[in-house]
Amino acid sequence: MTTSDTILPEGFALLINEDGAITEVIHDTFDLFSGGSEVDISFVNRLKGDSIEKGYRLLENINNHGVAYDWELHIGKQDHTKLFNISGVKIEKGILLIGSPDPNDIEQFMNGLMKMNNEQINKLRLFMKKDQEGDTKQNDWMLYNDMSELNNELATTKRQLMKKTAELERLNEFKNQMMGMAAHDLRNPLMLIQNFSDFLMDDHKEEDLFTENQYMMIKEIKGTSEYMVQIIEDMLDMSSYESGSINLEKETIDLVQLIEEVVSLSRFSANKKDIVIKTDLPDSSVNKEIDGHKFRQVLDNLLSNAVKYSNSDTEVEVGIKETAEGEGVTIFVKDHGQGIPEDEIDKLFVPFSQISVEATAGEKSTGLGLAIVQNIVEAHGGKIEVDSEVGAGSTFFIKIP
Repeated sequence: MTTSDTILPEGFALLINEDGAITEVIHDTFDLFSGGSEVDISFVNRLKGDSIEKGYRLLENINNHGVAYDWELHIGKQDHTKLFNISGVKIEKGILLIGSPDPNDIEQFMNGLMKMNNEQINKLRLFMKKDQEGDTKQNDWMLYNDMSELNNELATTKRQLMKKTAELERLNEFKNQMMGMAAHDLRNPLMLIQNFSDFLMDDHKEEDLFTENQYMMIKEIKGTSEYMVQIIEDMLDMSSYESGSINLEKETIDLVQLIEEVVSLSRFSANKKDIVIKTDLPDSSVNKEIDGHKFRQVLDNLLSNAVKYSNSDTEVEVGIKETAEGEGVTIFVKDHGQGIPEDEIDKLFVPFSQISVEATAGEKSTGLGLAIVQNIVEAHGGKIEVDSEVGAGSTFFIKIP
């Protein structure tokens, strides 16, 4: 369709409003758009595939910056689709769009259109003419236009990431709930197994009920059930901490006394491996507002790990390191064991992660202990650090404000 007898190259020229609805078809070689002034026909509705989203960005650029050109969009009607090189400019009547399958025809196409309506075409032709002559400002505008496109794509990607993040957070919360429910349901029967095996072992000591092999099997049942209960309790702790529901019942605790109590309980397992636990503690009290039960869990975990991964006939040292006034307190647990490879230290605090270092006497580990320790320490506003050397041992530092 055309409003003149002027012969033009193949293409189209449209007037649309700011919303993209076609208000006038000036020229349409391929009969892609309805003629007249049917404003209910949208330009974007004629686009195909990924050109639809790109078409919206084209209109946004024209509305925001006044002009856009050299955009490639696929336009089609029914089964017929063609790639067009499109340019547009904002004028008083709305937006003027022109498109041609051959970008080399754009200049001739606009020259022909100018003979029909110089006012509508001249502004767009001027922009393109300046660009062909290498106008610096226009090149800057093109760069800005490209940056605007990238910014739009970045905003879209950000929205998608936010949606995915929200979904992952929902799934993680659901996982924590399910893990907590499963752990609760498993804990009670395991505790029964543990208690019954205790009763059987006590009865055997009094009445000699079992053979040596039977007694060893009951002892293994007890040890395995205790280990499984520990896994369940660790899972419950992690589920609680990951859901953000860690509650601290703080009170004034003497760290010196707390460390001495934990060391006293740990010496039994250390003596089995001929490991000596030494303390380096100040003579006076070191009082801090902490959750005594949870901090006992921290110290017990670090001490048991030190014993677990140390060789026989070595030492483990626990103490309070002097710090400058106002810098809080630093507790350290040092062993002379195998040490940890530098590239594996970050894995220590990841739940269920595996490292190459193995317990020296085949002791079992849930893979959750240090992750729980980190959660408890950070809930107190502190942090945990590790200094380790393969073959020389490891030192864990707990810094409390």
